[in-house]
Amino acid sequence: MNRTVDMARKITKSEPETPIADRPPLVEDELNAVIAEFTKHSPLPNCIPKPLESIAAWWMNIVEPPKGDERPYRISAGRWICPYHNRVRYLLRKFLHLSEPDRRLILAAREENIFWRGEDRAFFETTITYYGKMRAVGVEAYRDACLKKTNGFLRKTTGD
Repeated sequence: MNRTVDMARKITKSEPETPIADRPPLVEDELNAVIAEFTKHSPLPNCIPKPLESIAAWWMNIVEPPKGDERPYRISAGRWICPYHNRVRYLLRKFLHLSEPDRRLILAAREENIFWRGEDRAFFETTITYYGKMRAVGVEAYRDACLKKTNGFLRKTTGD
């Protein structure tokens, strides 16, 4: 029995521990920092879940998932560039400072699988409208119609 415990200790001691700087920061930690900073000055909006620990997971479900080019990458020892982290942190800050009707619009659009990317209200409403048109005729038909309009416009402007 003692021999097994000693062997287990040797195995765990021989494995090098990964220093924190060798990993990118956690998205959740960065979002929790945004929430902590906001709550110093203002109460949380009603639409945000109340257990503070669940806000980061809730927000990452609201925003568009990370794309392939948003993976963290190291620029030097212990320094990381994290495009997805930056995007969700920026969007959370902006969301917290919006009016209640704007926040409700964003959350309602998300229920329809339309992601908010930080646009102002007027542009986001236009995005919602065009998503509806696209879904009504189908993605391929909508794309073809847009290309025809674009090509026609280009022919008129260039004279071809």
